[in-house]
Amino acid sequence: MDGPITESARHAGPLQDASTIFYPRLEALRGVAALTVAAFHSWQSPWVDAAGLKRTFYASDGTVGWAGKFGAELLRIFGNGHGAVVLFFVISGFVLAGSLARGPQDLCAAAPRFLLARLFRIYPAIFATIGVFAVLFWTTGASLTSAEAYRPLGLLRNVLLLDTSIDGVMWSLQIELIAIPLIILVYFGSVRWGLIFPITVFLALAALSFSGTWNRAIGGPGMLGTIHAFIPGVIAFLVGRRLVEQCPVRLTPAVFMAGM
Repeated sequence: MDGPITESARHAGPLQDASTIFYPRLEALRGVAALTVAAFHSWQSPWVDAAGLKRTFYASDGTVGWAGKFGAELLRIFGNGHGAVVLFFVISGFVLAGSLARGPQDLCAAAPRFLLARLFRIYPAIFATIGVFAVLFWTTGASLTSAEAYRPLGLLRNVLLLDTSIDGVMWSLQIELIAIPLIILVYFGSVRWGLIFPITVFLALAALSFSGTWNRAIGGPGMLGTIHAFIPGVIAFLVGRRLVEQCPVRLTPAVFMAGM
């Protein structure tokens, strides 16, 4: 296959196994995003001040001065967990497009291979996590959710990611699963019809993200409304290297700041 896909695959290295290819800068971005998500959850945790009042690090009510309010706003900026999750989705789109590019270029052969790889990537961690939660519940009786979630049907639903009542943050893994057919469609659509196809799908899903009905289609607010974030990652894989090579070195910092 000609074009930027082949160039990107060659740039990744001579090995064709997707699991052996390593992108240092992408892994660094993953680390930054992971720390941001950790900060987001940590800074929401309650603590007790010297006066015995329960607070969170985000607290900026009338009992704190301007310094406290300013600090809370800084924490919201640097602990933008939602933005970090969106960044994860963009990176996933890039990496998964590369996986498809290095695999069979026939849709019927590539789709089941890609699907199985994603399922074996996601579900082992789900099984282990839900197992840990279940053991803690059975041994201590303590739970952040209702005991109904730990009944056999509730456990099965959580293990299969049909429900996230045990560990709510697994909503992002639900989106990862739903995005599997989307990434396949966008990648092979771009091979068939060019960049106009992923751009059109992205614009359509981005427009839907402003719909409350769409955002709440599978659960809490804002969940399905993030699925369009995978597509810029796919587009970046298809044309990113060519665009970067064409960008003058002196202009790179300005482009980076504009993107930020």
